[in-house]
Amino acid sequence: MRSKLVTLLVIAVVLAACADTPAPTEPAATIPPAQPTSAPAPTLVPQAGHTPAPLPLSSDGPWPRFLREIDFSIPAGNSYSPHALAVHAGLGRIYARTQSQGPDTPGRITVMDSSTGRVLALVETGQDSYADGNVVVDAERDLVYAGNADEATVSVFAADTLEPITTIDGVVQLALDDEGGRLYVAGLGGLRVLGVGDYGTLVKAAVSYSPRFIDLAVAQAHDRVYVTYADGVDYFLGQYEASTLQEVATLPLPGQPQDLIPDPARNRAYVSLRDSEQSLLWTVDAEARVLEELPLGDQTGTVRLALDAEGDRLFLGREAYRDNGIAVLDLRSGAVTAEIPLNSGPNDLAWDAEAGRLLVSHTYDHKIGIVDVKEGRVLAVYPTALDLVDLEVDPERGHVYVTDTGGQLHTLDSETDEEL
Repeated sequence: MRSKLVTLLVIAVVLAACADTPAPTEPAATIPPAQPTSAPAPTLVPQAGHTPAPLPLSSDGPWPRFLREIDFSIPAGNSYSPHALAVHAGLGRIYARTQSQGPDTPGRITVMDSSTGRVLALVETGQDSYADGNVVVDAERDLVYAGNADEATVSVFAADTLEPITTIDGVVQLALDDEGGRLYVAGLGGLRVLGVGDYGTLVKAAVSYSPRFIDLAVAQAHDRVYVTYADGVDYFLGQYEASTLQEVATLPLPGQPQDLIPDPARNRAYVSLRDSEQSLLWTVDAEARVLEELPLGDQTGTVRLALDAEGDRLFLGREAYRDNGIAVLDLRSGAVTAEIPLNSGPNDLAWDAEAGRLLVSHTYDHKIGIVDVKEGRVLAVYPTALDLVDLEVDPERGHVYVTDTGGQLHTLDSETDEEL
């Protein structure tokens, strides 16, 4: 495996000439103008296909001369390390928190067609170097909220046009009550409720002494806000009334929480965490009482959660050495009814209720998997980036063979660059 994947196929020709012929002068580099980062516009999708860029040739010089290039990256642009996922069923889109390569670059949201996996556009957000910020879709108002972990802000943009709307400061985690038009945010040492539209503060409350917020969720039907956080070396699950942010209870956790998801139909929440010995799934009621503790194994690493509320199923995506997969937990019986193996670890899950399928982000493979839970298999893989892996030339047939990180083999005519 090459130490660094490349995104351009370069076809070179060697023009024989006298050894004393002077080397050709290289064309001057063109420096692109700097782009503003305060309110960046979405990256538009160029026309698909190869775009050769021939340069004039000369018979002078003994050195290989650049002839043309073919770009095999995603036409809308490569983005890397997909993590948090959100679905807008009405628009048929997936929004994935991703990153670009290089230091001090803005965060990105990769917008994909949910049916085909085609990358429609890249939206630049605030600083989020490692794609740690979450992403939330307000389908009622066609809005997308993208958390920016590096600067504790949220970028708000239109879900359809992708135009930037505003930036909200002082936010580490966020959750949405789309029916009530309220945005819940954790940051600046406490919780706040913001009105969707002007994003003014409606209610606020302090949390602990010096909290480091990990996750936030809201179950408006039962007037509950759930927040996991660290304070010093200890971890906690806090519960608050969603309407007033009045504290209900605070529950100490035996280890670092990994994911949090509410179950409004049962008036409870699920927390995945890891103590000093193994990974666990806790079921907690609305008064912060532990109803059940499910051991997940001492070899299991991170466990991500997604809920199928209508199907009474909880999905547990585990990242474990040689045992990556998804466990399907029947919430009526409490039994694991299926195990779905994965080739690589799941780093985030999202349930697409409209399509009845599970989305899985594979951060280190730069892909999003589409899982058919009923059949227990991966239906498709949507790459967020395509880079070249290897190439070979067949001079007798005049073919060039290229493989990419999406697992595709391309056969090209070496004269015309046409894909055969």
